[in-house]
Amino acid sequence: MKNLAVSLLGLLIVACNSSSDSEVQKDITIDDWMAQNIDSYSFNYKVSGFTPRSGEEWEIYVNSGEVIHVNYIGEGTPSEDLDVELAPTIDSLFNQMSNCENIDTCEIKVQEYDITNKFPTKYTEEYISESVGFEVSSFVAQEFISLIQSNKNIWVSSGVSDYTFTYFSSMTDCPTADPYVPVEITVEDGSISSIYVPDFEIFKDIESTHYSTIEQIFENMIESSSSIQGEPIFDAAFGYPILYETDLSSAECDGQSVQISSFVASY
Repeated sequence: MKNLAVSLLGLLIVACNSSSDSEVQKDITIDDWMAQNIDSYSFNYKVSGFTPRSGEEWEIYVNSGEVIHVNYIGEGTPSEDLDVELAPTIDSLFNQMSNCENIDTCEIKVQEYDITNKFPTKYTEEYISESVGFEVSSFVAQEFISLIQSNKNIWVSSGVSDYTFTYFSSMTDCPTADPYVPVEITVEDGSISSIYVPDFEIFKDIESTHYSTIEQIFENMIESSSSIQGEPIFDAAFGYPILYETDLSSAECDGQSVQISSFVASY
């Protein structure tokens, strides 16, 4: 993800020997954000202030205005998981700011915004004597999240938990890398039960490999959605991805193609 420049539009102005409220820049509102018409996006969300979550940082993915995936990217272990039901969207962050404005004992101390896409990048409020806030960074408007999520919904609706498929991945921008060999993955009750390599007629150790179930592949796609190249292809009946490619940068050896074939559902 590419970090957007933080625009210091809302600087706190406090008179040293004055009891008057701080003056806060309020030129950007939720209406300005809504006018951007960005309903699928991702961003990094960091909590600050007097709270057990202070310092924790999360990567949040939003599709059609609703959080669909949360990934912890901060240091150490979070105080508790941040469920998709509780994770904020940009809209709910604006609502948090608005709620403070309507409470006499709540005072906004810092408001800073991204001037391009009109979302808050830094915010601090003080309630009674304690302050809490957040920082938003690495905002990306996501082109493919809706497509990925809609096909994930088809997959989930199918109710398939026992299945087999052939998984093949290759480096798309690394001429010196040897190609990977296809593997046959068997999933039982939603967990991988075996990984077979037909070319070598051997089974791989499940615990020491990085292979994924269809559900996990969808999560991988969401987390790498900003680097997807071209439009992914999905199976019309079950929704699982048939082919997609990613490329993290212009450097070599960070591009990957993923293909799924020979899918068989067990009922």
